Parts: sequence; structure tokens; C-alpha cells
Amino acid sequence: ATVLMVINNIRDEEQDRKSRKKTSVARFGKKFGVVEVILIFIACICVNALITIRSLALPALNALWIVPAILVIKDLLSFKNPQELNATLAKAALAHFGLGVGRTLQIILTDS
Repeated sequence: ATVLMVINNIRDEEQDRKSRKKTSVARFGKKFGVVEVILIFIACICVNALITIRSLALPALNALWIVPAILVIKDLLSFKNPQELNATLAKAALAHFGLGVGRTLQIILTDS
């Protein structure tokens, strides 16, 4: 859910600065927000890899969220107009959903 908030903050950075909101993106800039999203996805990859290795869970279930996550990163690295990030928010929500479904199925199928 943090990824969704950060993307929203990147999209709304200009308005947030005008209204003096103190989001991390308003304080430190769009590049900071993009790096934050990338680091969150890297952390998710590492945690899921450890879970998969420890429990011998089905690795393919991790792929349910990696493709949308890659598309989110691609969008964040190439957007010109902040309104383009509306579609990116949908992709990030799909990645979040895929992560939840994949992990739930791992738990059900492997009891771990």
C-alpha cells in the first residue's frame, strides 16, 4: 500500500508543495519517490525469495506480482506528465493484489 501512496504523492507533488503538505515527495522531490518505490519492490523481492527458499513454496506464485511491478518502475522512470501516473496507480494496485494472492496461495498450498 505504501507504493500506491508514494505514486499518488509523485503525481500530486506540485499541488502538495503549493498546499504545503509534508509528504516525502513534496520535501525531497520526485526522484526520491521513484527510488523509494524501487527500494520497496526490491525489499518485496528479497523477502519473498527468503520465504520461498525457507518453505520450498511454489516460486511461480511470486511471478503474479513481479510483472506489474516492473511495469510500474518502467512508468515511473519515463513519465513526462504527472497525470500519466493514474494508469501507473492501477498497475501498482495489480502488483499489490498479485503479491497478496501469491503469498496466500503459498500459505494454503505449503502450510508455511
